[in-house]
Amino acid sequence: MDSGVTTRPAGLSAGLKKIHALVLLAPIGILSIIIVGLTGATFESLFNSVLVTNDASPMLMSYAGPAATLAIAAVISGALYALGSTESWIKGASALSTALITWAFGLVAFGFACKQANIGNKSMFDSSSADYGIRLPSDLKALSGLTIILVLLETAYVLLLHLLLAASN
Repeated sequence: MDSGVTTRPAGLSAGLKKIHALVLLAPIGILSIIIVGLTGATFESLFNSVLVTNDASPMLMSYAGPAATLAIAAVISGALYALGSTESWIKGASALSTALITWAFGLVAFGFACKQANIGNKSMFDSSSADYGIRLPSDLKALSGLTIILVLLETAYVLLLHLLLAASN
């Protein structure tokens, strides 16, 4: 017999919620490894005087590599939290604090990536702002684009961790 009372299904289990974090951690980890390798390759080209850059490129290369390295640390911390068998607030706090530090450092690299894309072939300090006539290498364009994508994924990951930890309390 139908009593007319509808019951709501129970919420998602804690394990299923943590799978959402793992879905975001996989592309963050892959992009971070690519960015670290790409930063190393562009630094090597820069020191061999093969690479032509604009005024924002050295700062982008200086911040993109460490930001990606911190992102790898955040992926490891987040994976330990998501794959852990116990619901520990310490693991969650560790994952969130590492993610916040990574996100803050990534925002700086994001700013330089946007600035490099905005400048293009021009100099920031040249009053005529004439085109250099030389195209930026694809390595720097890829580094700039991947850094922007990485920071957007990190933003989603930080928000997801906030939601997971708020729901567990």
